[in-house]
Amino acid sequence: LGILPAVLRGVALTLDPILTPVLQRILATLDGVAPLVVAAVLSGVALAPTVLANLLWMRWAARFAVERPTQQVVSVGMVAVAAALALSGLMGPELPYLFFVPVMALFGLGFLLASTAWAFFFFNALPGDMACVNAGINRAAGLVGGAIAGAV
Repeated sequence: LGILPAVLRGVALTLDPILTPVLQRILATLDGVAPLVVAAVLSGVALAPTVLANLLWMRWAARFAVERPTQQVVSVGMVAVAAALALSGLMGPELPYLFFVPVMALFGLGFLLASTAWAFFFFNALPGDMACVNAGINRAAGLVGGAIAGAV
């Protein structure tokens, strides 16, 4: 494990010349577009590993969530999110973007585990004839959370 940071730095420095022209092409395509649109597009591209990494371990996460108790799945998900937040807090702004990719992937995994297990637990907590109420509450909570995250 002691060599891992050096290997990651080498990979990041190797891929940085490849990724820079790609980002420059994206910026050139967005030349003349409103700055908020440019910021939204670049934010989406930068945060893509959070979602795309879930495609790699979706099957494992589903099997893990089915085989374990709900409380354990949510706890593991929350620990993964906490670890990702702690790691990102230890990283400085001088590090290349590629160092953040595994941390974002870990955050995505934790969010996948915690949110899906919580939603399953939440929807099964009330009687079946109240499924519409459950769906409405879950959707409203998601919208409020999205609004707060967008404001922050």
